Amino acid sequence: MKLNREEIKAVHADYRQNLALWKIYMAAFEGIEAIVKGGYIQQHEREPQAAYERRIADLYSFGYSKSVCGIFTYHLMSKPPQGRKLQALENDDFWQMFFKDANLYGDGYDPTMANIALNASIQGHMGILVDKSPTQFKTLKEQKDAKVYPYIATYHPPAILDWKFAKDENHRPYLAYLKLLDEDGRYRIWTDQEWAIFELVDDQGRPEGPNVNIVSLTSGATSQTISGAKPAPNSKPIPVTVPSMGGEEVESIAEGDNSLGFVPFLWLYNLKTTKQGIGESDLSEIARIDISLVKNASQIEEVINYAAFPMMMKARRDADPKKANVDAPDEVSVQAVLEYDPEYPESKPEWLTPEVESAINSILKHMQYKVGEIYRAANIGGLAGTEISTTAKSGVALKSEFQILNSTLVSKAMNLEKAENKILEYWLKWQNEWEKMKDEVNFGRSKSFNVEDVAADLENALTSQTIVKSKTFNGLIQKQTAKQVLPSMSEEDQDAVDAEIDEYIESMPEFGQDTPPDIEQADDETKVVIQEGMETETE
Repeated sequence: MKLNREEIKAVHADYRQNLALWKIYMAAFEGIEAIVKGGYIQQHEREPQAAYERRIADLYSFGYSKSVCGIFTYHLMSKPPQGRKLQALENDDFWQMFFKDANLYGDGYDPTMANIALNASIQGHMGILVDKSPTQFKTLKEQKDAKVYPYIATYHPPAILDWKFAKDENHRPYLAYLKLLDEDGRYRIWTDQEWAIFELVDDQGRPEGPNVNIVSLTSGATSQTISGAKPAPNSKPIPVTVPSMGGEEVESIAEGDNSLGFVPFLWLYNLKTTKQGIGESDLSEIARIDISLVKNASQIEEVINYAAFPMMMKARRDADPKKANVDAPDEVSVQAVLEYDPEYPESKPEWLTPEVESAINSILKHMQYKVGEIYRAANIGGLAGTEISTTAKSGVALKSEFQILNSTLVSKAMNLEKAENKILEYWLKWQNEWEKMKDEVNFGRSKSFNVEDVAADLENALTSQTIVKSKTFNGLIQKQTAKQVLPSMSEEDQDAVDAEIDEYIESMPEFGQDTPPDIEQADDETKVVIQEGMETETE
């Protein structure tokens, strides 16, 4: 495949619009070094360079952005998956290898997804390419020995350069064109018909990055069809074209046919927006506030360094203007800041107390307000109530905050579940097992996030069992209670508990049909007690 250099470096219009935001979100999460490196702490207009460098060296961050994303990811991933049905793949050696090393870096599937979910929380979304080595093997044993299987390759938003959605003959949208930037600086292009890798280097042999000033024209352009395109088997996609921008043509360093007939790429959205390929970050209303707290802390340090010491006022060394050395430099230091004329009788040496307390307190109060707004914007004020609240919140207010948080977590869980099932589908299609397995396997995620005390639910469960006269209801309540008390139990243990509950429920008498005790099987003392109880009940 040949493309010109400008086409390869071009980016999507939404990429260009959001790149600066992604950098701010990541800098706020990573902390002070990333904030300084990103140039978000500006030099004051009259600040000397040496003073600016010293101030930069003394900066520190409070990490509120990291705290917010950590809280969301903890609640999302801490609960074990519910509805996960993968028993049909238990004997698949390739699936077991994938589950233990999902990204070829030694990370298991669940830790890999937790890391992807965290980064989606930071930047709004993450890209997931389900890829497989094109190496051909004669036997499955050779492939197994080489540990070649479909794997997950993750891409941060700044590495997803361009994309195009098209519609098939049934008007169903599909991803028809994708351009990615690998960690080694190479460009990876996918269509539903082929893939190719390009390498661009400058005169010094350094990789050339994308040009954010060049917006891709893939949408609506029809000037050049991708070379070597072949219709995907058993499908009728609309032909995808790449615009011609002119300039030097570059030959791909690797290419091949897309045997799948579709681009095996998906977006894991943190929260969806109105645009395909762009998600909403948990830091969209928070990152700038967090960075401003760093600036406020720097202002407090400046007040302390330059004003928070007592200034001495003393007599001028030579009060006679005729004898004064006008060329001598002014003495400005802790020892001599202000001078007075000793000829005036009311003049006397004294210490001037610095008035910095009010300035520092004003900045601290403003910072406290900002911290409260961070947690309010993230809808986790109830979880951080002791830190940001000066007055106690009502139970109704706390319940409302928890409900909003629960709604956000449910949306995240639905997006995660959808992405995981797409990963499963693509993985099985790489292995030519999708049609055989699609009705037998499934990924599921919990969509119930109770961030309050579980004791309240347990109390409600016990109470409801005495009110609702239904064996089926009681069985479901007991199973749900078992999952809440032991959320981390394995699928085998859960199946065993469910079976025992079913057996117990079946042995219970129907409601309203009290089974009299078997007096003949009881001992003498028990018979007396039973008979007295029955006589009392009759009376």
